[in-house]
Amino acid sequence: MDRWTRWLTAFGNLGVIAGLVFLGIQIKQNTDIARATAYRENVQDIAAWRMLLITDSAAANSYHRYESHGWQALDGADRGRVSAMINNIMGSYENAFFAKRYGVIGPEEWERLRFGACVHYLLARKNGLQLPYTTPQFRKYLEVSCHAKSSVAGGEPDAGGMPPG
Repeated sequence: MDRWTRWLTAFGNLGVIAGLVFLGIQIKQNTDIARATAYRENVQDIAAWRMLLITDSAAANSYHRYESHGWQALDGADRGRVSAMINNIMGSYENAFFAKRYGVIGPEEWERLRFGACVHYLLARKNGLQLPYTTPQFRKYLEVSCHAKSSVAGGEPDAGGMPPG
């Protein structure tokens, strides 16, 4: 009987260890899926914003005037349209910022998104915009990060989001 008890205990312990290993694998897979999903959702939000510029000529014209000639070149309706567009895109980037902070997306994914956030942030600041619909924490991060890392990919991003070259 004592021998059976030891064997059953050993098998039971092995079962617990196997269960913990399986649980660890499942948690890692779920974490990987959550990261991929968070990144995909941010990229889809940004793609939808870009699609607006492709499919809506009024929005594209307004945003182009803002990029090329500044906030002062816009009238009231265009200012409202561009303001909403800026708030939407910065909201997508802010969502990604907090996803990175909470470990939901990784540093490689964030670097791509950070570069885009800096392009829009620097353009907004150049035009004197305050970005009131973003959190102070995100604005502070952008203020430091966008100026400190402006050499990403070889230089300061231009208004179109690409480094010079």
